[in-house]
Amino acid sequence: MKKIFLLLSICIFINSCTSKITNKHSLQIKANIINKISPTELNEKAGNYYSIKISITNNTDTIVNYWLMTCSWQDNLIFNTNSICFYRLGCKHNFPTIKKLLPKESLVYNGIIQICDTSNYKNKKSFKLGFIFINKNEYFDLTQDYFEVLLDRKKNNKHIIWCDNPINLVKE
Repeated sequence: MKKIFLLLSICIFINSCTSKITNKHSLQIKANIINKISPTELNEKAGNYYSIKISITNNTDTIVNYWLMTCSWQDNLIFNTNSICFYRLGCKHNFPTIKKLLPKESLVYNGIIQICDTSNYKNKKSFKLGFIFINKNEYFDLTQDYFEVLLDRKKNNKHIIWCDNPINLVKE
């Protein structure tokens, strides 16, 4: 009984000491298409590629800490369609790391997206981007495999902070 009480007390203490994202305005995700990229710039033969600027802003008065991969930071991002995906460059050293957002601070990520399924995308006029928030105290295994399992679990449970604005690709 003492062990159960101790375990319960520790869980309550940990949960009360973490930064919590309680509403959709605590973290704000913005994404903008910068321009279309020629496949030859990426050493590709064909495809539809676009540079994208993504910002994550802390709208709270407290520090927000979250987990992100050092190289494949795109793992924490998801699209509301399977027609769009990130174009990924190779990574040599990729591991989970804690990112710190001070109050009212933003972090900006620049990436490349591509239309992965052109047949399905033709019917869409826009898409949305979401951020999968993993709190500093949610990830404790410190292996990449566990991080991926945690990301998948959060995707399936709809723990996603969506962009306020729909994203439209540059007109060709």
